[in-house]
Formats: sequence, structure tokens, C-alpha cells
Amino acid sequence: MEKISEKHQGRRQKEGIFRKPKKLINHIAQLRKTSSLLSGGVVCKETKTKFRKGTKIVLAWSGGKDSYLLLHETTKRGFAVKYLFNLIDREKEMSISPPFNQKLIILQARALGIPLKQINVSTNPRLKFRNFLKSLKKQDINTIGMSYIDARGQRGFVVESAKQAGISVFEPLCSRNRKKLIGRVIHQKIKAVIVGVNTQQLKKDWLGKMISKMFLHHLEKIGRVDYCGERGEFQTCVLDAPLFSKRLLVQQYYVLKASTYYYLYITKVRLVDKP
Repeated sequence: MEKISEKHQGRRQKEGIFRKPKKLINHIAQLRKTSSLLSGGVVCKETKTKFRKGTKIVLAWSGGKDSYLLLHETTKRGFAVKYLFNLIDREKEMSISPPFNQKLIILQARALGIPLKQINVSTNPRLKFRNFLKSLKKQDINTIGMSYIDARGQRGFVVESAKQAGISVFEPLCSRNRKKLIGRVIHQKIKAVIVGVNTQQLKKDWLGKMISKMFLHHLEKIGRVDYCGERGEFQTCVLDAPLFSKRLLVQQYYVLKASTYYYLYITKVRLVDKP
């Protein structure tokens, strides 16, 4: 199975962004709490909004497989994607969820050729997100795209906040068949590496491996996990995909443990030409 090269694992090079992994583990724990603040609210009924071709839209971009599937849906339907937006803690130089090096997100956006807006939500994340939604009206943008799949948690907060701001929500993955969605990741040859594993459901050995038919067969075999990791079983990061003009080459990372989770935190990455 394709996997990130082992020679980079656990290096403690001086040029690494974090010289002390313990500090990084603390950051991850704090960001998980911040992420939880962006959830809540009632479970919303499925929206029936119809979107026209050419609709101006901004897309939530977390860097994982679901974000890419969202982007694919918007381009397929002829939306006018103005930019991607990503929630970060600027002081920690990390995205909120999943906890990525914010520079990795910047490189993904460059590979896609789409502008990126990183929103600092290190304090008052709920207020900062709602203010961002309100600001879209001034930019003549009335729609945001979200990549969540589960209809609980984050969706309730997002839909309620968007309604207050007068913004429509495009949510093409919401409540879709999980097995079919991960099948699309494999079929479209999206290089999504597993960067987070909850060892209560999956073995740590899956860290650094790509989403593949072998991984799907494993999920089918154990039969007690969500195929898309919607209950926190695993998290992914897209390193290459059909819409990328270049691919991301991982040069250095740490494997870190936080509670029952193991994370592959990438500290050095660069864009390279595709073969």
C-alpha cells in the first residue's frame, strides 16, 4: 500500500517548525477544544435551496478528502468559486480542524490555483465565524459551501449562523452514503493520506497510508466504523488530486499521541511537478 516514506518519520531536525513535539501536542489538544465550540445547535432539516450555474460561492477548506469532494461538486455544477476559506489559530500557525500546519493549506490552495482566506479564530471562534458570514454580503457573495457529511454537530451551528447572516449553504455531501463517498475518493484517484487515527477504532499502523481499496476492505471487515470517519475514526490530508496543478511532497513530519488519537503532523512540505 502506498505510504509516506518512513525515512522522514520522527526526525528532530533544527529546521522543523516545532523543535519540541510536546508543545505541538498541547496545541492540538487546545485546537480540539476550539473546534468543539464551532458545533452545536439543533439538527437542521435538509435544505431545499436550488443553486444556479455561476452562483458565487466561497468554500470551507480543511485540507482533507471531504473538502476536495466539495470542490469537485462545485466545479462540476458550474459554480463561480471566489476563494477558499480556512479557520486557523494564527499564533500557533495551525488550522483548527484537522490540526494542520497552516502553510500546508496555503500550498494546497496554490496547487489548486484558487485564492485562500485564512480566518483567525483563536479567540471567540463562534463570533469570528459569524462575522465572516456577515462580511460576505459586502463582497456580493450569498453562498458558502460546506463539506460536512454528518447532519449533527457542526452543521447545526453553521446553518443557524448562515440563516442569521442571510447566506445560503451548499452542502452536497450532507447525509450522503458514506461508502459511496469514500469510493469516489478512490475512483477519482485523490491522494488522501491518513493523518489522524483514533486507536479506539483503528490501528495506529494506518497513519501515513493512503485511502485505498485495501483501506475500504479493512473498514468493511471490522464493520464498526464510519466509512468517512465522521465519528472521529480517522482524518485525511490531500497531497494530490486531478484538480491540483502540482503535488505536495512531504519532507518531514512527527507522529504524535494526544489522548486516544495519533497524529501525523507534517512540518515540512513543498510543491513539486507531477510526473
